[in-house]
Amino acid sequence: MQKLKDLYTSCMDEEQIAKADRQSVVGEVQKLLDMFPVSDSTTSTAPTLDPSQRSASKIDSTALSTTLAHLNRLGLDSFGSISVSTDSKSPTKRLLELAEGSLGLPSKEYYLDDRIMGIYEATVGKILHMILGDKIATMGPGAESTKTTESTKWDAIAKDIVEFEELAAASTDVSDLRDSEKTYNPRSLDQISLMTPSVLAFQWSADKAFRELNQPVNMLKMHMVPQTVNVYYSPTQNQIVFPAGILQPPFFHMENPEYINYGGIGVVTGHEITVRTCSLPILSSDCVHIGSKIDVALSAWR
Repeated sequence: MQKLKDLYTSCMDEEQIAKADRQSVVGEVQKLLDMFPVSDSTTSTAPTLDPSQRSASKIDSTALSTTLAHLNRLGLDSFGSISVSTDSKSPTKRLLELAEGSLGLPSKEYYLDDRIMGIYEATVGKILHMILGDKIATMGPGAESTKTTESTKWDAIAKDIVEFEELAAASTDVSDLRDSEKTYNPRSLDQISLMTPSVLAFQWSADKAFRELNQPVNMLKMHMVPQTVNVYYSPTQNQIVFPAGILQPPFFHMENPEYINYGGIGVVTGHEITVRTCSLPILSSDCVHIGSKIDVALSAWR
C-alpha cells in the first residue's frame, strides 16, 4: 500500500515534475545512443541523431540485441516483442510469446496513403521537438561531460523515422493477426535461435518477467494498469476487465442517469462481448472477415 501511495504522490507532485523538465527523457535517448551508436567512428566522435552527421556502418549484432532488450524492458516494441504469456490452447500453462512489433500507424494500409503519411511525418517531427526540445545532448561512449549540438533537425529525423517504417509492407495483414490459429505457431528455443542467428534473441532471458515461466498462472492478474483508459477481454482467463481509468466521463459517472451510463459503458461492454464471441474458433474466421470489411469501409470514409 505504501508503494501505491508513493507512486500517487510522485505523479501529483507537479512542482517536481516541472523541475525535472525533459531531462529524464533526454537521458533515456542518450542511453540508447550509447548502447547502439548511430554513427561511424571514422566520421563522427559521438553518436548523434542528426542525419547529416551519419554514414553507413557495420551493424554490431550484440549491441543491437542489447538495445532491443533494453527497449523491451521499457515496454517498447521494436522489431518484435517478447513476453511471458499463457498458452491459448492450454490456459494453465505459461510460454514465451514472440510477437510482431507494432507500427506507428494502425496497419500497413495506412502507409499507402500519401495524405496520411504527410500528416504522420509532420506529427512525428512536432512530437520530437515537444519532448526533446530545440537541442539534444550528445555524449560519446565513456565521455565525462555532455555537450550540446546546434538545433537538431527534427524534420529530417522525422523523415528518417517514417521512411524506416516503410518496412510495414512486410508486416502481417491485420486479418491474419486477428486469426487465433494463424498466430499460434509453437517453436522450441533452439528452433527460434536458428531462425534469428544474427541477433541474440534471448538476451532477454535474465529479465524478471522470464522467471514467471516456472510459476503457476495467476488467473486474477490484470494485464493493464488501473489508470488505463481502456478495456480488454482475455480469452485464456475468459474474463472482461475494466480498469478504473475508463470509469469516467464520457463512459461512466456515478451522478449520471442510469440510461447514460448504460449507453456509454454499455457500448464498451458490448464491444468486448463481441470480441469474446469472435475469439471462439467456430466463429473467428467470420469475425475476421467482418472486421476486414469494417477496416476497408473506415479507410474509404477517411
